[in-house]
Amino acid sequence: MPSLFPLDDATCRSLAEAHGTPCFAYSGAAAAAQFGALRESLPPRVRLAYAVKANPHPELLRCFAGLGASFDCASIGELARVAALGLPPGRTFFAGPGKREAELCQALELGVRVQAEGFEDLARLDALADRETAVNLRVHPAFDIDEGNRIIGGSGPSAFGVDEEDVPALLARAAKLRHVQIRGLHVFAASNQRDAAKLLTIHGAVLDLAQRLHGAHGLSLEQIDLGGGLGIPYAPGQTPLDLAALGRGHGDLLARHPWFKGELILEPGRF
Repeated sequence: MPSLFPLDDATCRSLAEAHGTPCFAYSGAAAAAQFGALRESLPPRVRLAYAVKANPHPELLRCFAGLGASFDCASIGELARVAALGLPPGRTFFAGPGKREAELCQALELGVRVQAEGFEDLARLDALADRETAVNLRVHPAFDIDEGNRIIGGSGPSAFGVDEEDVPALLARAAKLRHVQIRGLHVFAASNQRDAAKLLTIHGAVLDLAQRLHGAHGLSLEQIDLGGGLGIPYAPGQTPLDLAALGRGHGDLLARHPWFKGELILEPGRF
């Protein structure tokens, strides 16, 4: 079982003496090692988009940017933090309900991929955009979710995304928009799940959902965002997520879905 803490007692004592308390300290080496281990275990067609809400410290963001990470933002402040990194378009996502017009304008200006929560997001983007704009549609799935701890995923009512049964009607309305085109799906289906088999079952159900929408509605998908849910141990005796099994499973899922030529996206966040 790996240590739950990246800083030992002696280091913490030294930091407290030097900086006083309370004091927040982060190990860049530990963060980079964890990111590298996850990246190495996954197929090339799985992209990692660090969830900035987990920790927006500028040095941490620079560390992950240098390792090739994309970024998932949920506010205009997070967008500003990522914009300061000077990344090329296409490496940033913007999700969350209640997006303000200023946030949507900034997302368009920065070339950020918006995760639309419903038709209102699509219509407002369409009115603001002056060119073809690809977006991902967030869907709240009808299937049951086996989570480690429910936070914002799971089954039952949700403030996030479009209910699966309402997607066909939304796609019909979206087809009449001038600029916005749905080119991806976003399904946040789990939280803090440390069982690779359970995560892969959820991810397989998401790909099955995408296949149904592709077959029934001709939805052309460049991206399928599987959200977060990569669990970490919080107490002694808890086993870490099996990264090798997760990577093999994603390879198998992509092989089982030859219709999908795009990329999967994971938002590892705290992981």
